[in-house]
Amino acid sequence: MFLTRIVLLLLAFVLVGGAQDVSRKSRNVEQLYQSVVAQRGLDLFDGEWAKTDKIEIRDTKNGYLKITGGIDGWLEVALFRKKDRSPVLVIGVTGCGPACGTELHAFEFKNGNAENVSEKLFPRFFENEIDNKLYRRTGKKEDYYGDILDVLPRKGTTIKTVLEDENDVLYEIEWKNDIFEIKRNVSDLYSVFPGNLLNPENGRKGKVIIEDTKNGYLKLRIPTATVDAALFRKKDGSPVLFVVENYCGTGRCVTGEMEIRELVGGKWIDITAEVLPKGLTEKRIHAKSDFAAKHGYQYKVPRKGRTVRIVEGDDGKTIYRLDWKNEKFVVR
Repeated sequence: MFLTRIVLLLLAFVLVGGAQDVSRKSRNVEQLYQSVVAQRGLDLFDGEWAKTDKIEIRDTKNGYLKITGGIDGWLEVALFRKKDRSPVLVIGVTGCGPACGTELHAFEFKNGNAENVSEKLFPRFFENEIDNKLYRRTGKKEDYYGDILDVLPRKGTTIKTVLEDENDVLYEIEWKNDIFEIKRNVSDLYSVFPGNLLNPENGRKGKVIIEDTKNGYLKLRIPTATVDAALFRKKDGSPVLFVVENYCGTGRCVTGEMEIRELVGGKWIDITAEVLPKGLTEKRIHAKSDFAAKHGYQYKVPRKGRTVRIVEGDDGKTIYRLDWKNEKFVVR
């Protein structure tokens, strides 16, 4: 009897240990996928699913599957790893009607049980963000009826949101610090910035003069002003957007409004007072420049580099240089 209890305890230990080993160390994407199917982790994984699905691509080395047959569309399955090496399984369900679209689902595994963690791991787009990006591309404020697909990586860790063709990429969604993040360029960020001029609903619709996404710089024009936006980043990669609106009405342009915001958890946080040098007031600027006191001054955000200049008039003598250093702007 005592020996039987020991054997049963050892067997239980092996089974639990095996489940934990599968959940934390297994590189077999197919095994984890079958675990989600067996537990009916998605509504479509009913009793008939195993009879109709077919694995078209089985790449367990790279952690990727493509599955057809079960729906009018297809599934992609990709395996990601957290910093502690525990697995995250992403299943992209692409359904097709008049057009095709993808839903993304993410699963973690605890003691062999699949847990849907999509809400926790996937970021949210801003309202109308994708529609507005399509508008910027086409110049037409129309509903888009074509395919918008999320393509999972067979290699690498970046999911791509594409139009029709896999090469026509709208957004990239990166696996970073154990969550997924939308990779936005300066235009994408400015287009969701409060009061931006790229929003088709904004009556002050701006015309893009310079769009340098490589260097993180954007310039727009409206009849009475210009808007410049420059992208900076904090040490953890989170974006900081410096936006300046310069009013032009008397032959000269002067800075009328200026905002510095950080995008945190899908929300823009105003950090202007936090990151600008303390005591850099208009009074101090006027005290250093008689020209600025009489005719005004501008903040000039950089197209290249990380230095913002405060200049006399349109682009005259530099009054101050502000370097982006240790997540703040400091006077050089």
